[in-house]
Amino acid sequence: MDDCDWHHDDDAARPSVPALLEAKVLEHLASHDVVEVLRSLQAARDASVAVRESNNRAWDVVNLHRLRAVHRGEHAYSDPVGQMLSAALVGTAEHEDVRRELTELSEGVAGARDIASVPVAERLNGVRP
Repeated sequence: MDDCDWHHDDDAARPSVPALLEAKVLEHLASHDVVEVLRSLQAARDASVAVRESNNRAWDVVNLHRLRAVHRGEHAYSDPVGQMLSAALVGTAEHEDVRRELTELSEGVAGARDIASVPVAERLNGVRP
């Protein structure tokens, strides 16, 4: 279903009745081969699992930095690397500071243009900070 660009946009203020939305989706899916639909769903599931595993590995790094701080006799949240990674994973305002600093430091550095990530909502709307 990679070549399928069908989608249904709902007005956020007036979302579709779930039964109506389900009927629209089922009607569209009927135009596709069942094997193709299942293959597409499996690919989406595999991508979700990969993202979840990546997220878990990143949290392992956060927890490692926090435990190392404790073993050094410091507060668990005193490690700056652990805190920056945690902020990135959670999406806090502190991570926006990291994006701003990345943008500032990348100016004039070969290959570093647009190195800072862009929030998905902004990327989907074509907005670049």
